[in-house]
Amino acid sequence: MTISPGNPTLVQVYIGEPIQHRSDYDCLSEVYSILIQKGQWAYVFANFHLADRQVDLLVFTEKTTAIIEAKGYSFPVRGGTNGPWEQYGPNGSRKIGNAYEQAWNARNALCDAIQRRYQTNGYPNGLVIITPEIPKGSELAPNYKVVIKGLSQVGPELARSSGALLTQEQCES
Repeated sequence: MTISPGNPTLVQVYIGEPIQHRSDYDCLSEVYSILIQKGQWAYVFANFHLADRQVDLLVFTEKTTAIIEAKGYSFPVRGGTNGPWEQYGPNGSRKIGNAYEQAWNARNALCDAIQRRYQTNGYPNGLVIITPEIPKGSELAPNYKVVIKGLSQVGPELARSSGALLTQEQCES
């Protein structure tokens, strides 16, 4: 991970298990660079378990709480909010996990966990970030509860306000 200009001590990164997937590493690197450039406090939790589910990235800032499911698709993907997704490659199609459902379930689990400890309003933002970008020919149903974007669009998504906000002190505890 490269460190950009700014104050790296404002951005705290905690990694649960070693990062094994390139998409997770690329997404974490991009998120970290964006947060460093903003020059504001942030907490990033990567590759950890929450309520019996693996979470790729969780970001807390003053304005947003975002849960990110990182995916590295090379071939076009088709899917919606329900049911399995399909990926189309040179050897035909194959069923893959529904990244929308993964992010949706993690978002709700996070909201429940936060509510058990703190009284917050609203929900965190749910994101599926596809690295490096969403493959051409993909057909992914848009939804406002969990957005699906390419890696180059993660910056504006991190700037989007959310509910379920925590303070720095709450993030520390």
